[in-house]
Amino acid sequence: QLEAQKKQHDATRVDMNNTLKDLTDAQREIKELEQDKKSSQRLIDTLRSEVSTKDSALVKENYDFRREKAQKELYADEISRLKRSITENEGTIRTHQSEVRR
Repeated sequence: QLEAQKKQHDATRVDMNNTLKDLTDAQREIKELEQDKKSSQRLIDTLRSEVSTKDSALVKENYDFRREKAQKELYADEISRLKRSITENEGTIRTHQSEVRR
């Protein structure tokens, strides 16, 4: 019976040692995963910041583009108006020149 108790004690000790080893391995793995999580979170924060910055720049560029496009349309309208005015003035000049020649 003493021999059986000794074997039981040795088996329990081996099992306890294996469990402690597994616990230590699991704790190390948890620590590595927590470090990976922190690293990933820092990367996510950095990327969010970059996206926010680029998004703001894109919004500004879009606003500037629309403003410049509107300005271009105003210039085109002004050019058309000036061309009509020039054409009308040329007609008036020709009419005056023909009256002067008579």
